[in-house]
Amino acid sequence: MLKKLQIEQYIKELRDFNIGDKKQKNLTNSKRVNPILQKFKALRFIILSFFDFVVLKLILSFAKYRNKKIVYTTARFTTVAEGTREDRILKPLFTDNILFINHSLQDRISRINNQKTYNIGGVVKVLSFFQRQSSLTMRNFYAYQKVNQWILKKLAGKEIYLLLYYDLNSLSIILSPYRNTLKLIEVQHGSMINYFPYIKRAPLKVIDVFYVKNQPTIDFLKNHLCKDYDCEYRLLPYPNTQKNVYPGKYILYASTVELNGIHPVFLDYLNQNGQEDLTVYIRLHPREKNKKAYFKEQLQQTKATIIFDESKNWLESNTIKNIVVVSAWSSMIEDAADNGYKTIILEEFGKKRFGYLIDNKNVIFAPDVELLKNVLN
Repeated sequence: MLKKLQIEQYIKELRDFNIGDKKQKNLTNSKRVNPILQKFKALRFIILSFFDFVVLKLILSFAKYRNKKIVYTTARFTTVAEGTREDRILKPLFTDNILFINHSLQDRISRINNQKTYNIGGVVKVLSFFQRQSSLTMRNFYAYQKVNQWILKKLAGKEIYLLLYYDLNSLSIILSPYRNTLKLIEVQHGSMINYFPYIKRAPLKVIDVFYVKNQPTIDFLKNHLCKDYDCEYRLLPYPNTQKNVYPGKYILYASTVELNGIHPVFLDYLNQNGQEDLTVYIRLHPREKNKKAYFKEQLQQTKATIIFDESKNWLESNTIKNIVVVSAWSSMIEDAADNGYKTIILEEFGKKRFGYLIDNKNVIFAPDVELLKNVLN
C-alpha cells in the first residue's frame, strides 16, 4: 500500500500525460444556458445519483446481484443507435447479466444493453466538498474512494471490470486498502503500446487480468506497466467478417480528438483529388460525434464520395478488402494492421506511437501530401 504522498504523486503523473487537450478548441455549438435550469439539472443529477447509490447498496445484499458481472463505465465506452445505448468494449466477452456502474461526474445513464445502470457521480460530487485536499482532483479521488468502499465491501473475492485503470474512479479502487480483496480486470479499448499510462512501471499491481488484442501488447505490458508484477493476460478475438475486393478506391479516415477536424495533409489530398471513383469513410472519435457538421463543412470541396461510418464496430461492419485506413494516431491504426489492411500514418506522434508497425509496405508513414499521393495513387 502506497503512502498518501506517493499516491498523490502517482496520480499527478498519470493526470498530466495528455498530449493536446490544453490546446483543444471547442468546436461544438455554444448556447447560453439558463443558470436556473442549469442548477436544476445539477440538483436532479445529484438526487438521482443518491437514489441509485442507495438502491445499489441494497441490491448488493442479494447474491443474485453480487453474482452479476460488475462493470464500471461511462458514456464514452458506449454507443447510441436508434435511441438505445450499448456497451462497445465488452461485447467480445459478454453482453448480458451485467451490473453497470456509471462513475461520470456529469452524465447520467439510465440503461446500457437494456440493463439498469447505477450512477454514482452525484454522490462523489457532494462528498468531494467535504474532503480536506488542496486540489479538486484529490478531493474527487478520496470521494470516489469512500463511495467505492461502501459498494465494494460486499464484493470481496469478486471480479471487477475497469475499462481503463488510470481514471480517478479506477485509481480510487486500485490505491485503496480493499484492493487486494478484489480481482481487477481491464479490457483494452485503445492501443496500449507506447501510450504513456502503460509505459510507466506501476508502483503496485494495478490490474490482475488484462484482456488485450494481440501478443505485442502482452509483451509491452510485461516489460513496462507490469514489469515488477505478475499479471494474467487473455486475448480478445477480432471479428471475422467476409470481405471482398471492389472496383474503385476506398479510404477509411479515423479522426483523432486533439486535431479538431480532418488532418490538414489528408484534407489537402482530398481537395486536390480529381478522381470521382474515390469513396472516403469518415469514422469520428467517440468524443467527436457532436462535431459531424464541422467535418462536413471541411469536406465540401472534395469530389470524393463522403460517408460517415457510424457502425458500432468498423471491423465487424466493413466488407471492403481493399480499403486503406488513414489516421494521425488513432488506435484504429493497430486494429487495421492486425487485420491486414494497408494503413497510413500522417503525424509524427503517430509514427512515435506505432513505429513498431511501420514496414513501408502495409503500414506507411506519410507526413506530407506528396508522399500521401504517392502511396494512395
